Amino acid sequence: MRKFVAALAAAAAITLYPFAAGAQTYPERTITVVVPFAAG
Repeated sequence: MRKFVAALAAAAAITLYPFAAGAQTYPERTITVVVPFAAG
């Protein structure tokens, strides 16, 4: 019975994991890239 409950909990955790890892709104503003040489 313990193995069944553990397997059920693991299956639920694996199923619900993608909902916890949602995309974030990064970056919220523009990024300035500093390059140590001139263009061209």
